[in-house]
Amino acid sequence: MIERIAVFLLLLSFGAGCGRSAGESIRANAEVVRRESTPEVLLHRGEGFAAVGDSTRAEQYYAASLAAGGDPPLLSRRLISVCVMGQRYRAALGYADDYLLRNPSDHEVRFARATIAVAVGETELARADLSELATAQPNNPDVHFALAMLLRDDLAELPEAREHFARYLSLAPNGAKAAQARDAVRQGDSP
Repeated sequence: MIERIAVFLLLLSFGAGCGRSAGESIRANAEVVRRESTPEVLLHRGEGFAAVGDSTRAEQYYAASLAAGGDPPLLSRRLISVCVMGQRYRAALGYADDYLLRNPSDHEVRFARATIAVAVGETELARADLSELATAQPNNPDVHFALAMLLRDDLAELPEAREHFARYLSLAPNGAKAAQARDAVRQGDSP
């Protein structure tokens, strides 16, 4: 008898859920998807995956957040960062390119794109970006050092490289790369 009552109550509880129409179920599911697909929720999930080192999943959530209307400067930087972290340099360049089309004066993203371009052998893109930055930010020692390294190591344009090493030294005489810059300038001075 107790078994029959338990089965009856179980069937009754299942039947209560069946009273919902298909349309109501679809609307309820759509509401859950809408709540879970806000730029903020997607960004938060991306940050969680980035924190545990899953750069591929983080990229997917950041891209979804961007597509859902999230903050382009923040999300573009996060996308570039997780792609570099995951050694997907071409993807990082793609995100930087897309962002810079709409925000060409963002020097931080342009510098990131230039350094990534050097890493994948896109030396002309790197040179264009670094030259533009050297003009836009003439007092940024890191830009001059990066441009000097590119000119010396990848393009074999030693006189111009020495100029940028010297500019670095004038801006940051005690900077982290000052010894290396001094050596490069001295090598150009020797016969």
